[in-house]
Amino acid sequence: MDWFNKRDDLIVLNSIRDAFSNEKFDGIEIWRLLGANITLNYWEAVNNKSLSFKLKQYKTFLYIFFCYDFLKLIKNYKKINYIKPKLKPVFIEVISIENRIKGFWKPLADLYDNENAILITDKIEIYQNLKNEYNTSLLLKFSFTDWCFTRIFLLGFIIRNFNKLFVKQKTYKPITPIQLLTTIALQLSLVTKLKWLVSKYNPKAFLTVWDWYNLGSAGCAVFKFNKLTSFTFIHGAAGKEALKEFLPLNANYIFAWGNHNKKSLVELGVFEPNILVCGCTRMKPYNFAKTESYQNKENLLILLTFLINECFLNDIKDLIKNYSNNYNISIRLHPSSQIEKIAPKINCNEVIFIESKNETIESSILNSDIVVLDTSTAGFDAVNLLKPVFIIDSSPIPRPQDIMKDIIDAKAAVFCRSVSEFHTKLAKFKNDENYKKELMYNIANFNKQFIAFFDKEAAYKAKEFIEVLSK
Repeated sequence: MDWFNKRDDLIVLNSIRDAFSNEKFDGIEIWRLLGANITLNYWEAVNNKSLSFKLKQYKTFLYIFFCYDFLKLIKNYKKINYIKPKLKPVFIEVISIENRIKGFWKPLADLYDNENAILITDKIEIYQNLKNEYNTSLLLKFSFTDWCFTRIFLLGFIIRNFNKLFVKQKTYKPITPIQLLTTIALQLSLVTKLKWLVSKYNPKAFLTVWDWYNLGSAGCAVFKFNKLTSFTFIHGAAGKEALKEFLPLNANYIFAWGNHNKKSLVELGVFEPNILVCGCTRMKPYNFAKTESYQNKENLLILLTFLINECFLNDIKDLIKNYSNNYNISIRLHPSSQIEKIAPKINCNEVIFIESKNETIESSILNSDIVVLDTSTAGFDAVNLLKPVFIIDSSPIPRPQDIMKDIIDAKAAVFCRSVSEFHTKLAKFKNDENYKKELMYNIANFNKQFIAFFDKEAAYKAKEFIEVLSK
């Protein structure tokens, strides 16, 4: 299963899948339950090396093994209200109600009425938020026989793989054996609850935002075991490198945003009939609109990633120094960033910091005239909104790009190796009408290739595929 060759976390994930590729739980392959949960554990382990962190892992495993399922059921039993639909439903997984993720599953949930679809989640807060609007099921109930069988399997798994787990684990460090066992225990917990829910509702299909995330991978495994159909979205604007995270397909089918996705997936070895071009349900089509100026200045927006490169930080300071007299400069933080940590690094009162909780990324981009970034995939959103995008990377060795590389190759964004090069190319964009027209034409052409359908039209396409392929 040689899917990954660059990112360390994906290399570790691949080695773990290979190490336990022969393990099955009640016919379900264990490696198919391991994906984003392992890569998240990898980065958690990289950033936490203390003894207290490792002791906490053992306590967590023992809690999951003995108490977790029963305590969660007892605590929340009175909150749940299972409503059995008249027809065979589609299970729609809800891992988040954050707007960008909600934009994928909500259009489909709105198309299906409560007699044709059931939203499923393992998070209490999500269930409480959605239960009055949608037919929503909280994953709580399970067969006691399955619960006992899971514990027997886990003990046998430890005995059979003791050497791999505790002696020859160099290939998947820094993830500890107990971290891995806890992840598998949690996934098997989801499997037992999904098996109970499938037996109760007799669904026809499963729809997930990502088939390698916790609930998504468990759902695809259970549905595959029951010979039922599953579908996964591509949950973000992904280039060829990022699409490797979706390999191999865990779901039966993957919804591609457009022909660009489809071509990349085929090149990566995905069987073409399993790729369904339906567009992007969370994206809306936009026509070019002139933004409102403030104090007779145009608006320059800088998009940040979670990890800010030191070179780009210096580039931002140069941009502020050279352009604050002629532009209103705004800096939009990554959703995971904290303004109190970022603002002091830039140390400038002449810019506006925008947090995702205060304004959608679409609003920030639509209110800009020029967009600047280094590697942020949000640059795709700017291209989709027909804004000129300038990528500045002054690192000694250019940083890896994903979707932005595809956009640069299509000449739908401008790549600069320094602020001075940005100055030259921005001046050309402002003063050379032919250069400007060519860039805007390339942007429109890239969008046409990347997103086949938008919003409700994309949702209708996805529903049509689900209905036809899950009969």
